[in-house]
Amino acid sequence: MKMVRQFLDYLCRVYTVTSALMILLLLSLAGSFDALGGINPKSFLLILPFAAGVASASVIYAQDKMTHGVRLCLHAVICVLSAYLFLYLPSGTEGSTGMKFLMLLLVVLIYWLVMGIFLTLSAARRGAKPSGEEYRNVFKK
Repeated sequence: MKMVRQFLDYLCRVYTVTSALMILLLLSLAGSFDALGGINPKSFLLILPFAAGVASASVIYAQDKMTHGVRLCLHAVICVLSAYLFLYLPSGTEGSTGMKFLMLLLVVLIYWLVMGIFLTLSAARRGAKPSGEEYRNVFKK
């Protein structure tokens, strides 16, 4: 039950933030609210499977049963594929295979930039904590 609650929590957060960012991006491209026009419901609803992918990746990343490297790689693969499959490919931009591959690399770059900031901040927040126990020499002379 805890994982379901955690999944729904991440899903709501990611959906809200992504929706707000998409609306702000659309507003910045349109220039004003009057020129904004209508939002395409099909494109807007594709944010939900993207958010579900990122939420499931975050639930996997929060588990302690795997090593940190495996969890980070799974999180990266799921997030990048979710963004590429649900945000970029259905957008209808016609491009060559090379352009699609370049966009995949751009999504990977954006992921690692955001995750690098997150990992740096979380490491700084944890800080270097002393172990709390005194050093005991096991190799006595």
